[in-house]
Amino acid sequence: MSRPIVGVTANLCPVDKEGKNIHSSVSSKFAESIKIAGGLPMIIPVGDKSLVKDYVESIDKLILSGGQHVHPHFLRRKADD
Repeated sequence: MSRPIVGVTANLCPVDKEGKNIHSSVSSKFAESIKIAGGLPMIIPVGDKSLVKDYVESIDKLILSGGQHVHPHFLRRKADD
């Protein structure tokens, strides 16, 4: 029986003051927890919409790790709330 592939969305983290060097990262606790549960973690970088379908077809489960600034519209709130 193969291990289920669990995708985890990464956060964009600038590593310099200018914001030109940006890393895609996620807490190692996500990957460790997935492995303990018998899965195979796959970290998914955000930003390239053209790859979404390929990522979705490559994984069995998805964890949305959060962290990026979500526009209040998507939370059904006003921008000033």
